[in-house]
Amino acid sequence: MVINQEKDLSRKLALLEHILSNQPFLLATGNSSPAPPTERDITNSTQTLIVNMKRQERDRLLAQKAQLEQEELDIYSSMDSLKEEVTTLSKEAEKIMDDAKQLINIYQDWDELKQKAKLKQND
Repeated sequence: MVINQEKDLSRKLALLEHILSNQPFLLATGNSSPAPPTERDITNSTQTLIVNMKRQERDRLLAQKAQLEQEELDIYSSMDSLKEEVTTLSKEAEKIMDDAKQLINIYQDWDELKQKAKLKQND
C-alpha cells in the first residue's frame, strides 16, 4: 500500500513539474503570470498536492473503516441469530432424547410383558 502511494505521489509530482515547466504559472489570485514559477511556488504546490492526497487517503481509510465496522456489526448480528437457533435446536434435541428414552422404556416394558405372558402360557 505504501509502495502504491509512493508511485502515485511520484506520478502526480512528475505531472505537476511538467505542468509548471510548460505552462504559464497561475497564481493563487487566478491571474496568469508569464514568469516561471519560483521554487517557493513549486514547494507550495507540492505541499498542497501532498496534503490533498493525504486527505483523500484519510477519507478512503475512514470509509473503509466504517464499512468494516458495519460488517462487524452484521457478523455479530448473525452470530446472535445463530446462537438463538442453536439454543432452539438444543432444546428440541433434548426433547427428542427424552421421547426416545420414554420409547425405549415402553419397548422394555412391552418385552417384559411378552416374556411374562410366555411364562404364564408355559405354566
